[in-house]
Parts: sequence; structure tokens; C-alpha cells
Amino acid sequence: MGTITNCAANGTSITSSIPNGSVGGILGYAQGTKILHCTNNIPVSCSGANSSVGGLVGACDQISGAYIDACINTASVSGTGATSNVGGLLGYCSYNVNIT
Repeated sequence: MGTITNCAANGTSITSSIPNGSVGGILGYAQGTKILHCTNNIPVSCSGANSSVGGLVGACDQISGAYIDACINTASVSGTGATSNVGGLLGYCSYNVNIT
């Protein structure tokens, strides 16, 4: 469990082809993580099957309780693998996550 505050992701792109992966502009996988006042400006994509792709966070699971506050994604997000989970802020979460 930790906190990421006031960060900005800038660059060319974040890409992955790993199956069952979690890819995010700020964080790939959040487990009890607080993400505060962060911005992603990098396109995020994954072509691996069963992957989770998000502009801020790729995935969080049933024990995570992640918290996202005052964050922005300005870039494109895509998942082209079979049965991928894709979201502008969060790709996949199977538990409570607070987004404000």
C-alpha cells in the first residue's frame, strides 16, 4: 500500500503484448494504492489476450481498495487482445475503488 501524488506521465507511448497483463499510464496494478492529482498524457495500449488497460491504472483486484482522486487521462487507451478490459481511467477492478 502506498501513495502516488502530483505526478505526470509524458512521453511517446506505453505498449505491451503480454497476455494477462495490467498496463496503465501511471500504474499497471494497484493494490491498496492512493493515486492523487496525477495526469497521464501517454497513449496506452496492449495487444495481449485477457489484459487490463487503463489510462491511469490497468487493474486492481478484490483486496485492493484503490483510491483515485483528481486525476486526468488525456491520451488514448486501447486493448486489442481477446477479452481485454479497457477503460479511460481504470481498465478493470473486481472490488471497491473510489474515483473522485
